[in-house]
Amino acid sequence: MQFFLTEDLGNFDVFSIVRIILIVYGAYSVYTAKKMAQDGQPPQWLLSAQELPRVKDTKGFCTFMMIPTMVFGFACMGYGLLGMFVEYYLKNSKIQMIVLLAFLAVVIWFVTRLQKAKKDYIR
Repeated sequence: MQFFLTEDLGNFDVFSIVRIILIVYGAYSVYTAKKMAQDGQPPQWLLSAQELPRVKDTKGFCTFMMIPTMVFGFACMGYGLLGMFVEYYLKNSKIQMIVLLAFLAVVIWFVTRLQKAKKDYIR
């Protein structure tokens, strides 16, 4: 079972590294969503340094963005794990494309929710 190396064992498989990064980033997103819900403070990766002090209702922003951030985090982890499983075990490009399209749909949904939250909660 080769997770990081291609068939010739000479090159790193960039997609495997990207998937691992997505799994870690997804777990971090879920963690920060829970933390955001508990302490009512938006994480710095969700808003720019200029936007953070302009949030007019931090608790409302955090409540609004908690579920989208969790869904996004689980989608990142799911895409990373499913991508590895499909590539190394199923080897089916059609399933890979379906998983990618589903992940992109979640990313687009998350970005639209974030834009709405910025519009509603930032001065």
